[in-house]
Amino acid sequence: MKRLSYIAAACIALAACNKTDTELPSLDVTPGQLSFAAEGAAAQELTVTASGVTWEYTLSAGASEWVTVEERTAGKLNVTVRDNLKSEPMTASLTVKTDNFKVKSRMVTITQQGSDRPQTYSLSVNPAALTFGAEDDRPQEVIVTVEGNDLTWSTDIAESGRSWLTVTESDGKFSVTASPNPEPARRTADITVTPSDAAVPAKAVRVTQEAKELLPSLNVTLTNGATPSEGLSFDYIGQESYRIDVEAVNCEWFMKTEYDTETTGWIAASENEGMNSISVSVGRNEEAEARTGRIVLTTDADGVGPVEVKVSQAGKPDYISTLTEHVEFGTLTESYVLVRPNNDFRDQPYTDWELRLWSEGLSFDGAAYTGSGDRLNILLYTEPIAANDDNEYRIPDGTYTVTVNFGNYPDLTPQAGDISGGAFGYYGHPTFPNGTWYVRMAGSEYTGEACIRTGTMTVSSTEESYDMQFDFVSDAGYTVKGTFRGTLKVYPQG
Repeated sequence: MKRLSYIAAACIALAACNKTDTELPSLDVTPGQLSFAAEGAAAQELTVTASGVTWEYTLSAGASEWVTVEERTAGKLNVTVRDNLKSEPMTASLTVKTDNFKVKSRMVTITQQGSDRPQTYSLSVNPAALTFGAEDDRPQEVIVTVEGNDLTWSTDIAESGRSWLTVTESDGKFSVTASPNPEPARRTADITVTPSDAAVPAKAVRVTQEAKELLPSLNVTLTNGATPSEGLSFDYIGQESYRIDVEAVNCEWFMKTEYDTETTGWIAASENEGMNSISVSVGRNEEAEARTGRIVLTTDADGVGPVEVKVSQAGKPDYISTLTEHVEFGTLTESYVLVRPNNDFRDQPYTDWELRLWSEGLSFDGAAYTGSGDRLNILLYTEPIAANDDNEYRIPDGTYTVTVNFGNYPDLTPQAGDISGGAFGYYGHPTFPNGTWYVRMAGSEYTGEACIRTGTMTVSSTEESYDMQFDFVSDAGYTVKGTFRGTLKVYPQG
């Protein structure tokens, strides 16, 4: 029996030992709530009891502004609060957590009563608006008045003013400077004064800077790149059109046209409404003498203007060709031929043929030529040919001679063997020139023309093709020579 008692005692001791070795981790914080008076509140203590874990504490957001926590002896936290000068109570929380996620965190609620005699917080600025001249860089001051203990403030310039405003803060005020305004427009920006207490409204100081005062001025530019004294130059045909751009600052501008010759009205100048520009063109000069005039721009501002834009136009030359060189264009191979045979509606003592011939580098779609190469447009006359059911027509072999342009002499009747000389064509030129012309093209642009006034065209043919030799002379006195070889694509006209 005694031996059994010893065994039992040993088991009890072993059980007690095992209980200590397997004690679970734990955490406790007391008390669970702290309450402080609004003013003069004494410090209070928290006791943290932990077993088998390490711990740390955190304060809720914003609480550190009025709650202070100090660690004292092990497991003791000393909590103090700043006097609450507001009528509203304050609330925060302190959380203690461990490094063991199985141990529940503990939270202590901290409250502080509102003041029975709350302090007023406010912020004001004077003046609330500043105005600077366009060139005024003298600093201006703004006084900032605050009420309430420890209330501070800061300034911030709006994005629209950061490039031209500078703010310097000091005790109870800040100064503002503005860089010179280079633009003829007023500019504004706000400077915001923000208190440290979010409950106190921010104030804005509106800053305005006057526009730069621009002196009256008049600036004139020409689209041809010339100066006004160099002016606008036109050929005798007057096909070009130019623009005069007018920049008037702080003044109104006016336009008039003057002429150096007895002939007036040949300058067409019109103001483009709302665009501050003038469109200028001229009529055709039928005289051999060149002519000049001017467009005069004036303003309503003293000492500004006038500005004179010279306008000149060349006289009509003895020739209208733009090519002033001999031309050897080689061999043309492509064709588009119009023939007008006599029929029930047409009875003429001749048959007229319009030959459109060109080199391989060009193409023709019936309305326009594209590409690079050489062209001939020839209007010739043969013996009268009657329309036939087969629509087959041929140019008789022989030599054809360039004479006058029959379009300019309606009383003259063409004869078989005549070629109508070239003349200026107002509408389709140079795609569809008047009479006989040589035309040179590059990149689908017309680069030179020769008006054929004299010379011959020799035609020889077989059933399959034509061989045509051209020996022409332009109105400028230069030869235009070349050949056509190939078949003709003939299109009879009804």
